[in-house]
Amino acid sequence: MGTDIGAYNTCGHLCAYCYANENKALVKQNMKEHIETSPLLIGEITDNDKITEAKQKSWVISENNQISFI
Repeated sequence: MGTDIGAYNTCGHLCAYCYANENKALVKQNMKEHIETSPLLIGEITDNDKITEAKQKSWVISENNQISFI
């Protein structure tokens, strides 16, 4: 896969075993900064942001149900 689309300390589920959240208070603060109409998890796109379209490859399931990286 290679492209991470997430952000640390943003998941409100707060699972005890999750590696992505390390600070419960920061998660709650970040969730307050979420804007529903924004394409970002936190905040909005600014003039200083660089947006790059990432190339994504599909995982193809073969006849024998094996995942292949084609």
